Amino acid sequence: SIFEENFPCPDHMKFKVLKKLKAKLEAEDQNLLGVDGIKILDDNGWVLLRPSNTEAIIRVSAEAKNKEKLKELYDFAARELKQIMTE
Repeated sequence: SIFEENFPCPDHMKFKVLKKLKAKLEAEDQNLLGVDGIKILDDNGWVLLRPSNTEAIIRVSAEAKNKEKLKELYDFAARELKQIMTE
């Protein structure tokens, strides 16, 4: 299963937001790849937070082996992103 959603974020903030989020997730020992955004890896799937080069958005994409895991990964990333964006 794959799911994708866009979060509005001003162009001048996109990279700052993702940099702060990456530092927070690294401090929490999340399994990450930091190339072209932030990819959080899990045994049963992944979620990618990536700034758009053409729009004022951060795109969140998730893929998992089942719908429950997909929702869990997506919800985690969306919650973390929204929290960082309101700081």
